[in-house]
Amino acid sequence: MGLDTSKIPLNIGLYSYSDAARLVDTKSRELRRWLQGYDTGTAHSDPLWKTEYADTEIDGIGFRDLLESRLVREFRCHGISLQAIRAAAQFAREEMSAAYPFTCEKFQTDGRRIFATVLETTGEKSLVDISKRQNVFVGIVKPSLYASVDFAPGGDALRWYPLARSKAIVVDPRFAFGQPVLADYGIPVVTITDALIAEKGKVDRVAKMFNITRAAVRKAEEFAKRAAVDN
Repeated sequence: MGLDTSKIPLNIGLYSYSDAARLVDTKSRELRRWLQGYDTGTAHSDPLWKTEYADTEIDGIGFRDLLESRLVREFRCHGISLQAIRAAAQFAREEMSAAYPFTCEKFQTDGRRIFATVLETTGEKSLVDISKRQNVFVGIVKPSLYASVDFAPGGDALRWYPLARSKAIVVDPRFAFGQPVLADYGIPVVTITDALIAEKGKVDRVAKMFNITRAAVRKAEEFAKRAAVDN
């Protein structure tokens, strides 16, 4: 990523905007608009929240920013405006006393009430028929979005398993600066995929090289292909 890792605090993780966008499945320019704000001269938008590296010279985001952005992406795909998302985030922070409320475990139940309140306050109706707002949240924050996240006893997100229905790959800010690693081995996915390229795709050779299973190599390859989108 070209970043000075000596300046990275422990247990926060670090992702360039392009890396984060691939993990969240959005465009890096869109992610920057959410987290850095924008001013075109005719339109202005503040950042949705202050990122973990906002007060540093590092052009990247932390693990909690990453997971929060994952939920923002889902909201945007359902037609919720940035204005409503910002209002919901602020309201949720105050109600839950959580700096990153969307990925707080409690939000799974309280989020419905929070968005109902925000939609009522802002008058926004682009999401669905306002009379059915109580059922909206179920369709937005799917159980799968939270099922892939491990939470601490206090409700904060600890780690994320980005492959659907699999815990082979984990994103954990305590390891490899939060970069995706093979959960059973702690080896960064990029290390495996680089080795596959060098070995011309020979899975057996790479598995033997790192003393891991062929299945683990295949999972790393699967994840890399899924994340290889144009940002």
